[in-house]
Amino acid sequence: KEDGIKMPAVTQEEAIEVALVTRLDLYTQRVGVDDAERRIKVAANALKPGLDLVLTGQVNSESGDRFASLDFGRSRWTAGAVLDLPLDRKSERNGYRRSLIDFEVALRNASLSEDTVKLDVRNAYRNLLQALDGARSLRVSRFARSSWAGAFDSRGSGPSNWHSEHRK
Repeated sequence: KEDGIKMPAVTQEEAIEVALVTRLDLYTQRVGVDDAERRIKVAANALKPGLDLVLTGQVNSESGDRFASLDFGRSRWTAGAVLDLPLDRKSERNGYRRSLIDFEVALRNASLSEDTVKLDVRNAYRNLLQALDGARSLRVSRFARSSWAGAFDSRGSGPSNWHSEHRK
């Protein structure tokens, strides 16, 4: 410890890795990328043809008695299918294209956020190292000043009088 500033216990790369894993804003960006990827799959599914099966049933009962006496002999059952061919899917196609664009935007934003965090950690680490160097320089300067001042004695003989005393 020097003048209240300690050398970091981790390297710059370790600090970056910790920041990339623990930052909530980055996690939110990654979730946004995952959501955009899911929207692509949903939009792609909307472009596929559709086939719906329709089943209906009707069972009659005695009048006035709804559920007590159902007459399955007089029931009607129908089955059908509805085929939805992808002939005119302009809005679905546009939705798919939009989902691709949104995915690319989310991916770029997440990458930008990660790069920003890396840059912030590098700057903070560099500032800390500069503060450590400044503290060391200050300590050396104070030590040199106190050593120089201690070189003089009370009679005034010291380095400035050395030449005149030792010339004789």
